[in-house]
Amino acid sequence: MREQNLKAKLIDYLLLQRRDEAIISCEVPFADGRRRADLISIGEACTAYEIKGDLDNLDKLSGQIKDYQDCFEKLVVVTTPKHIKSVKAEVPRSVGIIAFEGGAFGVVRNPIRRRMLRKYPLVSLVTRDELVEVVRNYGTQRTRLGRDVASLRRHLADKATVDELRQMAYRSLFKRSLPKYEAFMKNRGQVTHPDDLYFLTNSPPAVLRSFMEGHQSSFW
Repeated sequence: MREQNLKAKLIDYLLLQRRDEAIISCEVPFADGRRRADLISIGEACTAYEIKGDLDNLDKLSGQIKDYQDCFEKLVVVTTPKHIKSVKAEVPRSVGIIAFEGGAFGVVRNPIRRRMLRKYPLVSLVTRDELVEVVRNYGTQRTRLGRDVASLRRHLADKATVDELRQMAYRSLFKRSLPKYEAFMKNRGQVTHPDDLYFLTNSPPAVLRSFMEGHQSSFW
């Protein structure tokens, strides 16, 4: 099965399984923009899903896993029978595995929630405007740090705790993802079609403007 079809089916599965008000987003940049998470769920925990379909190879999986675990509390690899044996052998025990077989998803093992995340990968999830505001709240003038985002990130990583950065990062992801998620849910039919993934991946200005007002996260 192709990745986009598998992703659409995974979203339907997660929507049926969710136990809180978690929202979903696709193709989320992380690791300072070097990586993109196939899918993330942001709720009581922030969970990333790496999808490996039949046409994918596993050559880069170990490097992807390391980067995911730097900034996401939970990680799940979603795959097919073709790769399941290799995935089980390659990924750490803390990484969850879901297999898609016979038209249905089955949990091979559940992920273990990580608390030991890394500061700089977390702060790289925060937008430039949010970085400026947070740095000001720490009583530092931006002019003392220079204009580049890297300086702001380094400064904030030095000032804040891991837990503070985790909350900032996930709040930022939630805020950016919510308008897309609500547009997706409004336009989705009874099941998710691969074409519906557009709303979870892209941010048309009109869509963002129509949903940004009045939304607050209940998780932080």
